[in-house]
Amino acid sequence: MSALTLTAGNPFIGQTNREPRPTADTWFGPDLPGRQSLWDAAAAHQAEDRRLRSARLAALEAGQNATRDRAAGDRDAAAERLAAARETELQGRFLDGGGTVAQWQAERAAILAEDRRRRVFDGAAPVGRGTF
Repeated sequence: MSALTLTAGNPFIGQTNREPRPTADTWFGPDLPGRQSLWDAAAAHQAEDRRLRSARLAALEAGQNATRDRAAGDRDAAAERLAAARETELQGRFLDGGGTVAQWQAERAAILAEDRRRRVFDGAAPVGRGTF
């Protein structure tokens, strides 16, 4: 089949899912093999079109997923850096206030939780995002 037969003048383009393949029982014209070959060409064209659309959609989704994952990784890394900097700042304040490293290790979780709570209530930290 030529490309012209697949598109121009082919009555079955876009119709193969609605109209059955012509048979001797449904087509009474003189050119049954010609009609069947047109239908087969249109069905093959539609199958190829579906395959190409699926491949393009999969490539697009993969690209979007990679971009989203990369952005999320960057955002998470920035949040971790901020959390580490805030913890270092709180540890320095604790030690400057007369605390010891052993006391810091024992009270670290409570201090970080209280700092987080205060920062959320003050509006300085987003609710439910990370620990910084």
